[in-house]
Amino acid sequence: MANADMPDEKSWYAARCVFRWDAWEGTPYEERLTLRHAVSRDQAIAGAEGGARTYAGENEVFVLWHARHLVLEEDGRTIHRDPDGEMHLDEEEWRIVGVYADRAAAEARKEAVIRLPGFRDEPHCFDISPMVIDQDEWVDGYVTVYPDGRQQD
Repeated sequence: MANADMPDEKSWYAARCVFRWDAWEGTPYEERLTLRHAVSRDQAIAGAEGGARTYAGENEVFVLWHARHLVLEEDGRTIHRDPDGEMHLDEEEWRIVGVYADRAAAEARKEAVIRLPGFRDEPHCFDISPMVIDQDEWVDGYVTVYPDGRQQD
C-alpha cells in the first residue's frame, strides 16, 4: 500500500456518509460507507461529498402538478389560493404536468406551460413536490367522502 505522506501516491480512504430522507415516512437515516483511492485526505473527502450529492439526487425527483378548480363561489369566482397563500383545496382535478430531475427544471417547465390553454386560466395553481423514487405512497389506501357525508373505502 502507498505511503499516505507522499503526495504523488494514492492511498485508500474510507468515507462514511449519513443521509436523512425527509420525504420518506418517519424521516429515516441511511448510512453509506465508500472506499476512495486518492492522493490526499482532502481529495478523498471531496470525492465522497460529490458522490453523496449524486447519490442523494438520484433518489429524488420533482413532480410538477396543476390543479383545476371545479367549484365556483356564489359570486361566480373560483378561489385558487387561501389568504395564507396555500392552494385552496375544494373540488379540484389534479394533473401531473411532468417529473423532473431537479426543482429548477420543474420551475422552467412551469414557466413554459403556464401560457398553454387551460393552464393559463389558473396560473397560480401549480405545485412542485419532491418525491423519492421507489417509495410507496397511499400505503393505507384511501376513503371517499361524498357530499351527503357517506364514506366508502
